[in-house]
Amino acid sequence: GNSNVIGVTTTEGFYVGMPLSGNPNIPNGAVVTSIIDAHTFTISSPATANGANTSTIYGGLSRLAINGTGTLTLPNYSVVATNSFASLSMNGDGGITGPLFNFGSPTAQSNVILTAANAITVVNDNLGSTPTITSSAPALSMLKLSNANPVIDVSGLSPQGLIIAVPLDSTGGGQIQKTGTGALVLSGTVASPLTNGLRISAGSVIFDNTAASNAYGTGPIVLEDGVSILAGTAARTVSNPITVNGN
Repeated sequence: GNSNVIGVTTTEGFYVGMPLSGNPNIPNGAVVTSIIDAHTFTISSPATANGANTSTIYGGLSRLAINGTGTLTLPNYSVVATNSFASLSMNGDGGITGPLFNFGSPTAQSNVILTAANAITVVNDNLGSTPTITSSAPALSMLKLSNANPVIDVSGLSPQGLIIAVPLDSTGGGQIQKTGTGALVLSGTVASPLTNGLRISAGSVIFDNTAASNAYGTGPIVLEDGVSILAGTAARTVSNPITVNGN
């Protein structure tokens, strides 16, 4: 028989619209149409059922890891480009520079989508440098977290755990949650949409974006108990509605 419902070990890293390959029972051109749960999703074209077939579905996305002084730089795109990954981890464990994810110098829109719930995980124990996500053309760069409940977890010994210097957005319908005891620095010169806002559940966020208005979008910012917010290199204006749920 045929079925549009597919079972896998895990759907982490899958997203709606993602093309599938690697299984002879799934038609060419089939894409994910919905994520049902952690082990089940639907596809656009019925698969041929075969109880004896255990071949792999290649749909999961790469988990990027940048350690030490490592750097990942995207091409300088001249046409609109979107790169999708499951997640990004950065480990600052020594060196004169920290891990760097660089959008490069695109002349057309360059999007990076992280699909996993634990979208970004950073541990920075290097007091001399900070893991950074940046671009030489921030107005043409966008970091999007597409999970319904995306998490940015920052920890480590350094007072600055992660600098995000490109526009940041949540496209999965939920609110970005900052976890971990470290500090997340929202920097750059172009405003972040931050659709649905930001929930700071642990640690701190340093606001240091220099955009003239709505530097952090217009969504709500929620402060849970025990967290802190700070200005960066100068006094900054945060115009978002703020809810304080603790001390």
